[in-house]
Amino acid sequence: EVTAHNAVLISGSCCEEMSLSLVVLLREIKSVKAEVRSVCFEDLDASPCNMTKTNVEGLVKFLLNNLDRVFTCDAGSIPFMKNQIPVVQENLVCLGSFLEHIVQHRDMHRELKDLVERVQEVVNSSKYVIFFSVSCDNPVWYHLLYLYDVKQVPKFVEEEVKMICFKVPDSSLFGLSKTSGLGFLNCFLGKLDELLHSKLELITELKHQIKSVKEELIHLRSFLSHFSNNNGEHDDVYGLVTSVTEMAYKSEYVIDSCLSISYPLWYKVHWISEVVENIKLLNKDVSEIFGRKHIEVTLHEVAKTS
Repeated sequence: EVTAHNAVLISGSCCEEMSLSLVVLLREIKSVKAEVRSVCFEDLDASPCNMTKTNVEGLVKFLLNNLDRVFTCDAGSIPFMKNQIPVVQENLVCLGSFLEHIVQHRDMHRELKDLVERVQEVVNSSKYVIFFSVSCDNPVWYHLLYLYDVKQVPKFVEEEVKMICFKVPDSSLFGLSKTSGLGFLNCFLGKLDELLHSKLELITELKHQIKSVKEELIHLRSFLSHFSNNNGEHDDVYGLVTSVTEMAYKSEYVIDSCLSISYPLWYKVHWISEVVENIKLLNKDVSEIFGRKHIEVTLHEVAKTS
């Protein structure tokens, strides 16, 4: 009540006084919010349910089911709740799909299992009510509080996953059918050209990364073309063409995935950047092989003239 009264007084202040008073008011609101949460947490009749999920996917499913229950209760008829619950559920579904991709492409099962424990620690320390049971017997204020707390989960989980991804590289393998080696590479470079001329926001926000992929692949193609012209059907040439083709296929898969699936932007940037680094490593290998072959050819020519 005191905070609300202060807000009314501020509305009648001049701009300079209002600016200073708003800072104080925000502090008051934050303090009151923490006190209210503490009181609510102590007064809840329900006990936290037995949360035995060992993976984040299970946690997401649990929260989606609880939000379904909230939607069918009286709180679900409140316009704010009616609009917000589907939005929060959609965010949770996107998070679940993102985590499914993470598990498929990165060996981080142990890290994601630890993440559930981290979520539980944060929930307990912050007094979030997401592990409490939900029913239509709960008061509306409880459902409002529950929805607010569930909204915090994707934010926290994504930040944690972000740190994990920077430590665990993409380890997926691509058993894709191959077209004629350098022919596919040339075709893919043409596709990258088209993407770089696009004005779509989905593409422009990744244009720097896509351009880097193109530049590294062009560099790789120039090495390989020269090497092929001078070494014919040598086994080394076949092996390099195979490696380059696989890298081009993986590059295409990653870029297509980033443009067609709603992954977080930071992850798209990180995933394509990983591809760029892998192409650079392959460029380095090809360069070293090319250097050795050049030395061998030179020594052979010297031997022939001596």
